[in-house]
Amino acid sequence: MDIHVGLSAERIDSRLPEFVTGVGMLRSEYLCRRIGYHLPAPRCQEHIVDYLEHVLGIFPEQPVWYRTFDAPSNEVNMLVNHDAHIIEETPLVGIRGMRRAVMFKKTFELEIELVSELAAKHSNLHLMFPFVNELNELEYGMQTASHFGFRNRIAAMIETPSAVQLAGRFVEMGVSDFLVGMNDLAGLFAASGRGLGFDRHDNPALISALRELRERLEGATLSVGGYLQPPFLNSAKSIGFDSLVVHYASLPDFTSADASELPESDFMANFKKTDNEKRLLKWAGDLLRVARTQDESGLQGSGPRIERSTWLDAAESTTCPE
Repeated sequence: MDIHVGLSAERIDSRLPEFVTGVGMLRSEYLCRRIGYHLPAPRCQEHIVDYLEHVLGIFPEQPVWYRTFDAPSNEVNMLVNHDAHIIEETPLVGIRGMRRAVMFKKTFELEIELVSELAAKHSNLHLMFPFVNELNELEYGMQTASHFGFRNRIAAMIETPSAVQLAGRFVEMGVSDFLVGMNDLAGLFAASGRGLGFDRHDNPALISALRELRERLEGATLSVGGYLQPPFLNSAKSIGFDSLVVHYASLPDFTSADASELPESDFMANFKKTDNEKRLLKWAGDLLRVARTQDESGLQGSGPRIERSTWLDAAESTTCPE
């Protein structure tokens, strides 16, 4: 089974291909979060291009999968030049991934155009759509990629029970590769928040669903990623996954790499330590502000509070691709 690396804006060097066979997922939102700017900011766009070119220089032939922006709203709200300020009580299952792409098309189109221009020069740069729940979300992603001339492979993430059921239809729509995102899928299968202990990767119902998914996607490439632990390796092999996508910091658990050979292997741990408190304080403040201006139900039953930016209003005054 191949081991691919999952990158979250770490500054990698030329030693990495000694340990992995490609980049199975490049989480674009961390490129934005690392510098504190959202996609509408030219500084963010330049940073994404520079980072991609650096990674492609290290992996000139192996696959590099770019996952489009997938941050919960309370993380996006921290970024300078964010397209919309969204206040919701359950952001992990709220407006994120392809849901957000469909709602704020101009931001998504900006990202796809940027990646498509690079992909025209790098046949190994592929595109991955996150948190796909409905056919119209994938259809919009595929149409947008086609509009901007993207010609390389396209993957969809399987992170929700609805995506598990719709995966066969995704193939019919032109998706060639799939990545099961265990962080979200395990929690949603168990009706559990992350890290509560109920979102186990060895949940029998989840394992059974993954076996059925493998049968349904016979002939397609099916990988699995997330905060994986070595004991899951046997399950992954028995299910028939083609590859594991292992987070950069976890590579020593799955490969011969030593942490000393991986620059910034502690980046994510350090980033979350400094970011979490600021994010939670801002989110709590937003929720409190809404609670003070609404009736006793707060956001419950009324949906998210969305405050659009002037950039978004101006950008959407032009025609989006159909």
